Amino acid sequence: MDPDTFEKTIANRQRRRNLALYEGVILDWLRQNPGMTAAQVLDWLKEHYQVAILERTARRFVERLRKQYDLPKSVTKVRQYMAVEDPPMGMQTQVDLGVSMLKTPVPAVTENFTVWPPYCPILVSNGANGTPAR
Repeated sequence: MDPDTFEKTIANRQRRRNLALYEGVILDWLRQNPGMTAAQVLDWLKEHYQVAILERTARRFVERLRKQYDLPKSVTKVRQYMAVEDPPMGMQTQVDLGVSMLKTPVPAVTENFTVWPPYCPILVSNGANGTPAR
């Protein structure tokens, strides 16, 4: 192959995109769900079609489809937040719910201590029929 033929071959080459087979499906999803993100598209593709592509590939493909078919991404609702005034000192506590393993004087015995009822840091139970901790 001479250099001129090679250049013409390369110039006329059409790359096949990884997601070209799923373009119609993705377009339907984007039209039905205008706020859909590329990450959601990728999740749905993996769930329904078991595709193995990178997240960046999906982002680029969705971006190209949005531009090509004029599918603007709808603005999602802004998370509502209202600052709450702090209560006076000593009137607020923070509790991390969970289980703590504490060793007892007998080396082979451990007790589970849990906070009960939830959000109440005063009552502590050792897990045995709700009896108070010592």
